[in-house]
Amino acid sequence: MNKKFFVWVLFLFFLFDRFSKEFVRFFLDLGDGFSLKLFSINHVVNTGSAFGLFKDNNLFFIVLSFVVLFLIFYYRNDFLNDKRKTFFVGLITAGVLGNLFDRLIYGAVIDFIDFHFWPVFNVADSCISVGVIVLIFLFWND
Repeated sequence: MNKKFFVWVLFLFFLFDRFSKEFVRFFLDLGDGFSLKLFSINHVVNTGSAFGLFKDNNLFFIVLSFVVLFLIFYYRNDFLNDKRKTFFVGLITAGVLGNLFDRLIYGAVIDFIDFHFWPVFNVADSCISVGVIVLIFLFWND
């Protein structure tokens, strides 16, 4: 059943996002980081949208998150009949919930993945971005 699949995808990616952010919060002070070969882990906070865009709009993005979650719930029958769409909507939902959790609890989103040529981001941002891009492709080709 795709509802269970949706919940599992949402749950697993939400947990992965939470674990990664809490790991960064626990081991790195704000502004601290360390470098790996391909990228750095840098603890920053973001009051804007994904990838640091539209800073200082935390309240707007809280409201937007609730609107997106409502729309996903309202249109759930449009994706639950297709396992691929269910997976990517689950990714988006996990990402929205992960960043919404940060905004409500910490007042900003915890970002930490830094490729130096791209704004710092997190797992939830990646889930939202990948989910939206693939869903556009899937709905376009229906």
